Amino acid sequence: MQPFILHFVILVYYKIIYIIKQQNLYFESIEFVMENKNTEGALKWIVGILNEHKIPFQIIGGFAAGIYGSSRPLNDIDIAIPENKIKQVVADVKDYIIRRPERYIDENFDLILMTLRFEGQEIDICGDVAKMRGSKESEWKTNKIDFSKSEIKNIFGLDVFVSSKDGS
Repeated sequence: MQPFILHFVILVYYKIIYIIKQQNLYFESIEFVMENKNTEGALKWIVGILNEHKIPFQIIGGFAAGIYGSSRPLNDIDIAIPENKIKQVVADVKDYIIRRPERYIDENFDLILMTLRFEGQEIDICGDVAKMRGSKESEWKTNKIDFSKSEIKNIFGLDVFVSSKDGS
């Protein structure tokens, strides 16, 4: 390629990148898309800990919905594990805990929950039993995760267990 043409191509490339950045359309890496959160690193880190302890898990919530194609923004990684196993991981994650494991109750949820922050990415670890109700419902419904119904999906080169598309 002629030096002039190469120089021109490089200038056009940088101008396009500049315009894309100015329009907030720049998606060079998943970390940028996820608002500078290290989602990949956080997922690999927590799955490694769960696998090390041989704790069954299931990715649920918005991250699971994203795996199936939902375009809603990712806030956190929600992972369900057996309630009686949460304390097994506390020593390994103690430096990242922003909400210690305890019962969390609001108008829609009643569950055991621990929240971590790893390199900007929040991870909610919850028990496998939760009471839930929708905004228009007055009755609580108990939901128990059936880990045997998890689907295996490859995310960031890692095989993980994800709630089925129908939420079971």
